[in-house]
Amino acid sequence: ERLRLRVVKERSGDNPPEDDSWRAEPGSNGLFLLPPVPSPTKDNPNNLLVCQHGARRIAVLDITASSSENKMEERDEAVIKMAIPLTSEWNGRRLNGPNDIAVRQEDGKMYAYFTDPVYAWLEKDRFEELPYLDERVKSKYGAGHCGVYRFELSWNGTTWNRVGNVELLQVMERPNGIGFFGSDGDDSSNGKLIVSECCQGSHLKSCTQGTSRWIIFQQNNQGDWVKDTVIENVLQTEEKQLHGRGGGCADGFALYHYANDMTVGGNENKKKQEEKKAVLISSCSDGLCIVDLQQNRVVARLWTFKKSGCKVSNVAIGNGWAFLTGNCGVLGLALRDHDELYEIQSSYRAEL
Repeated sequence: ERLRLRVVKERSGDNPPEDDSWRAEPGSNGLFLLPPVPSPTKDNPNNLLVCQHGARRIAVLDITASSSENKMEERDEAVIKMAIPLTSEWNGRRLNGPNDIAVRQEDGKMYAYFTDPVYAWLEKDRFEELPYLDERVKSKYGAGHCGVYRFELSWNGTTWNRVGNVELLQVMERPNGIGFFGSDGDDSSNGKLIVSECCQGSHLKSCTQGTSRWIIFQQNNQGDWVKDTVIENVLQTEEKQLHGRGGGCADGFALYHYANDMTVGGNENKKKQEEKKAVLISSCSDGLCIVDLQQNRVVARLWTFKKSGCKVSNVAIGNGWAFLTGNCGVLGLALRDHDELYEIQSSYRAEL
């Protein structure tokens, strides 16, 4: 059965019309589908958290589909008007432009975590990583820094709302993708926070093109997020010569969970035991990286740029596939069992 696509919102970033002449990325960016909640007016309402570059805010969008074809078409215009702002400021200053978002439960409460880098400031005539982006951030129009934030979410029976103020968790150079990794191998409230850092250009000494970085944070007993591990991969001269320095960075990512069969015990009592493992499938410099979260390193890389010119930007996993977005469109990468997955590791320079 073929999927029927439809537009649920034009001008998805709610970019002010006066910014159309210069803003290079006016649309929406990171998305998170909130869990269904009871509603007196709708059956199983579907609400989507949207990072809006143009409006430099996070909003919630009602995307509940009607069963009737006619009603579905009638809803299109109504849905456009249902983007409800949740936050656009921190400490009295406007956000730069929220980029990616993740949600989790903590002590019975729901929190939204998001990144706020520089990319909403990109101009059509200067569409590259240059110092002017940081100048905008530090000006009176920006947030003053790039960072990772969170706020509490609450459902009032009809809509989602923000509770309290937005909290700054960490200042970073180029925070981008965000997600959680549970200590038991699954996403969980006891897990760690992962944030990718999108290093491009050459003017930031600690975050230059060719560096792919993922930072893992652990929550301490006081509830503060502290840096736990930094996973970094820097392209070497040989790799740059072989595969080109085409750009891209550690942007969006997704966790891939699988069971790894391992043998335990002595010679007389050997038995197989299933071990849960997880790898990060992430965009990175010049392609796609597979990051082992136990070894804390990149174990495989797919070079996508040199032959196809494709820079991978985001990753989602479902139905045995990794779906990749980038400047070349939407790609599908079939995920196989762990033995075949690590065949990629041995070759290391496989290409899409």
